[in-house]
Amino acid sequence: MKGKMPQMNLKNEDAGHSKSARALMETFCIGELDPTSPAIPELEVCSKKQPSEIAQKLKDLTKQYWAVPIAVAGVSVIIGFLCLRRK
Repeated sequence: MKGKMPQMNLKNEDAGHSKSARALMETFCIGELDPTSPAIPELEVCSKKQPSEIAQKLKDLTKQYWAVPIAVAGVSVIIGFLCLRRK
């Protein structure tokens, strides 16, 4: 990145920016990047073999209460057929 900085500055100078644009740029400049900092921060590694606590609870609830969504869907279908027969 260091080798490209002079090239980028030259491209900026060649763009024909006005003096007011340069002054405006100075007001928005908040600093320079630290070249010694790592490009990507370290991430935590999680194993997919160990399910999270929330996912496990959701699976358990789904297995336990599977009949509720089926019953709601069934009642909706029956009400739909009854409404169609009335017309």
